[in-house]
Amino acid sequence: MRKLQRYSLLLILCPACLLLTACGKMGLEDNPSTNNYVPVTFDDFMALLQDNQTMNHTSAMGDISADNIYLLYTFWATLPVGQKNAYIWASDIFESQTEVEDWKVPYNQVLNANVVLDGLNQIGVTEVNNRKWHEIRGMALFFRAHAFYQLAQLFAPCYDTMPGIQQFGIPLRLVVSKDIVPRSTLKQTYDRILTDLQEAASLLGPFTDQRINLPSQPAAYGLLSRVHLSMGNYEQGLLYADKCLQTDSTLINYDTLHVNTNNVFKGRNPEILFHSEFYSSAAAIKGIVATGAIVDSMLYTSYDSNDLRKKAFFLANTSGAINLKYGYGGTIYQFSGIATDEIRLIRAECHARLGHVAQALYDLNSLVRHRWKAAAYTPIEESDPQKLLMLILDHRRKELPFRGLRWTDLRRLNKEGRNQTLVRKLNGNSYSLEPGNNRYTLPIPNDIIGMTGMWQNPR
Repeated sequence: MRKLQRYSLLLILCPACLLLTACGKMGLEDNPSTNNYVPVTFDDFMALLQDNQTMNHTSAMGDISADNIYLLYTFWATLPVGQKNAYIWASDIFESQTEVEDWKVPYNQVLNANVVLDGLNQIGVTEVNNRKWHEIRGMALFFRAHAFYQLAQLFAPCYDTMPGIQQFGIPLRLVVSKDIVPRSTLKQTYDRILTDLQEAASLLGPFTDQRINLPSQPAAYGLLSRVHLSMGNYEQGLLYADKCLQTDSTLINYDTLHVNTNNVFKGRNPEILFHSEFYSSAAAIKGIVATGAIVDSMLYTSYDSNDLRKKAFFLANTSGAINLKYGYGGTIYQFSGIATDEIRLIRAECHARLGHVAQALYDLNSLVRHRWKAAAYTPIEESDPQKLLMLILDHRRKELPFRGLRWTDLRRLNKEGRNQTLVRKLNGNSYSLEPGNNRYTLPIPNDIIGMTGMWQNPR
C-alpha cells in the first residue's frame, strides 16, 4: 500500500517534473508550471527528496577517464559515445548528444531541491512544524550542494586559490525560475557548496541506517571534509572529518567477510553514511558484467597478499583478466556515496599535511588493521610527514577505487606537482593526458552552449 501511495504521488508531481525537458534544457531554465500541480506539503517534499532514481545517482565519467581501468577495444566499441570519448579524452566528448545525463541528472537534483526550498519558504516556520521544516530544508540543501559539487568535478576546473585567477565554475540555480542562469566563478561555485552544506549540517539529525539514501548530519560533515580536501583547505577538512567520525567511526573488519564471493558487501554496509551510485548507464564499470573493463595492473599488483581488499574488490574472469566485483554498496553499480573509510583517510591525510604525524599514523593504522588478515597485520611505522603522506595516498587509492573520487584526486594532486601523465593504448592508437591539461575539465554539452550562449570550457 505504501508503494502504491508513493507512485500515485509521483504521478501527481510528474507534470512539474516533466517541465525539465519541456522547458528544455536540463536545469538552466526549468520551472514547474503554475498551471500544474506543485508540491505544497511536507509529504510532497519528502517524495521528491526520496526519488532515489534521481537524487542518489552520480556520473561515472570521472572514473572512466581516470587511471584505474583499461578497456578492451571490442568492449570500448560497444559503449555509448560519451563514455567512449571520455575514455580517450577526446576534445568533443558528447558530440551531437542532447540531454546529456551527466549534466541533466545533477540539475534535476538541483531542481527537486529548489522546489522543496521554495515550497518551504511558502509554508513558513511555526511552532508546530519547526523541527520537520528545518530537517527537510537541511536535506534539500545537502542534495543541492552534492549535485553542485559533482558538476564542478567534471565541468569546472580544479579549485585554485592563487590570487588573480578568475575561472568559470558552473551555473548556480538557487530558485525555481525560467530564467537562464549564467556560469558563476569557480570561487562562487565552491562558496555556495560550502554555504549550503554548513547550513545543512546545522539542521540535519543523526544518521540512521534505515535512511541511508537520505542526508544526515554525519553525511553533511563527511561531504564538507571531502569538499575542503579537494580545495586544499586541510585545517577545515580535518575539522569536518573529525566531526563526522565523532558521530560514526564504524569500520568493517574485512577478516570477518566472505571475500572470495562475488558480492562481498551484500546487504547493509555499516560504513555507508549516505548512499549513491553511478548511473545504471555507466556500462564501462559495472561490476561483474563489464568483463571488457580490466583493472589496471599497477593498481591490482600494489595490494599486498595479506591485504583483503584485493579479494574483496576484484576477481579474475575466465580469460584471467582482473575485473570488478559487485560494488561497495552491494550492487553491480559502483558506490559513489559517503562512507567512514573515506572520511578516516581524509582525516589521516589532513593530519599528515599539517605535520600531525602521530594522529595521521593512528588513523591510517586504524583503517589498515581492519583490512588486513589479522594474523599477518603489523602496525605501520613512519615518522617523516611526507613519507607518511605518500603511504596515506597509496592506501587512499587502494581503499577507494571506483568510488567517484579518483578523477578529483588526479586533478588536485597534479596541481600540487605529482606530474602523472595518463596513457591509453587502444586498437593501435595511443592517447595521453598530461598534468594540468584542459581536458581534465569536460566540455559543457553543445546543446546547452547553443541555448544559453555561455562560455565553453577550452579543450
